[in-house]
Amino acid sequence: MTSIPRHAQFGRLLRRSLWLLLTLGLGLPLLLAVLALQADPSVPPPAALEGAQLQQASEILRQNDPRQLPPGGLRVVQLSEVQLQLLLGRLVNRYHDARATAQLARHEALLEVSIPLRAGGGPWLNLHARLQETGSLPVLRQLRVGHLPLPTWASDWLVRRLTERLAAQAEAQVAGELIQHVGFEPGRLQMSYEWKPDSLRRALNARWPLAEQARLKHYNALLVAISEPRPPGTPVSVAALLPTFFAEAQRRSAAGEDPRLENRAAFIILALQAAGEHASRLLPAAQDWPRARPMLLTVNGRDDFSQHLLVSVVLAIEGGGPMADAIGIYKEVADSRGGSGFSFNDLAADQAGARMGLYSEQDPRALQQRLAAHPPEGAFMPLTDDLPEYLSAEALQQQYGGLQGEGYRRMAALIRQRVDTLPLYR
Repeated sequence: MTSIPRHAQFGRLLRRSLWLLLTLGLGLPLLLAVLALQADPSVPPPAALEGAQLQQASEILRQNDPRQLPPGGLRVVQLSEVQLQLLLGRLVNRYHDARATAQLARHEALLEVSIPLRAGGGPWLNLHARLQETGSLPVLRQLRVGHLPLPTWASDWLVRRLTERLAAQAEAQVAGELIQHVGFEPGRLQMSYEWKPDSLRRALNARWPLAEQARLKHYNALLVAISEPRPPGTPVSVAALLPTFFAEAQRRSAAGEDPRLENRAAFIILALQAAGEHASRLLPAAQDWPRARPMLLTVNGRDDFSQHLLVSVVLAIEGGGPMADAIGIYKEVADSRGGSGFSFNDLAADQAGARMGLYSEQDPRALQQRLAAHPPEGAFMPLTDDLPEYLSAEALQQQYGGLQGEGYRRMAALIRQRVDTLPLYR
């Protein structure tokens, strides 16, 4: 038997070792990606929102409205799992098509988040986190990415990096100062916070980073310039303002600004104008910004339609179309119980606005191009003259079977059909 020289044995061992290292170098990241990324989201699509859920959430917000709270002292707010889902959905909405859910147990919560890595679909990054209650804010006890559980040292490193990034954000700083404790019980979250004399001003200002403040200020100045030659209180169709606003949004986007954020700022300023409000309503730092002359914004000849339309655009951008639809329905039900009455034509304006807001998120440059091209009102607002309005709760129930009745479903389907066939979306 011929013996293999030692230097040849060493060479063979070296080649095998290099091949192993190369295989691991190429295969390990691929294996980690396969384990971490998944073809489908682990979080199902959010269920349709019910008016009763929004009514409960509205009551919680009313009870904890910071404008009504005297400073000082510790306050406690409780959220059910359903109400928490609404908040989570709003938080993750900035990542398009992302989803989140939470399960609450005694002293701990299981949080799941699904984030698509490309618009319109997977692969998906599915995060599973277990939060543990402490004497103050909860801590992360377990983290899994897809099928890949992260070791404690990796989870701790990730939390530290995330905390460092959040600490640099004014909004997170204010929240960290206000929130004293978060507790978990089965089906219920309890949070205690301390409201200080300047908390509202700081919270509202922190909500808007400096770049966003500058963006809002720019479109507020544009509105002021448009209003200047008009006598105060002049009725102005929304269709007359959209081309100027979105030609400017198109110009700024072409210069490198984010088109979604440009559209959002433009719609917020228009919605505030429709509601008769100034930007300082949302941003106290805007108190010294110039104010536009009063203009009565109209759609289909009515100023209430412009409010429904533009506010729903903003709601859809901020919280997704289902949120805008549900809030529109909830408001109409509330009106039927003592307000102006349930109106299917208001609902049509709400749904047209929600559709426009979703379009702005899904294809912001296309929307800019179309709105800058002077579309008539009929391009983005359906016909409403034949839709019933001013219905009391009793009339809504008797004539349409309430929100679950066949008559209501027929009217809702008719409105959806009209919105779906609007020229702006063809």
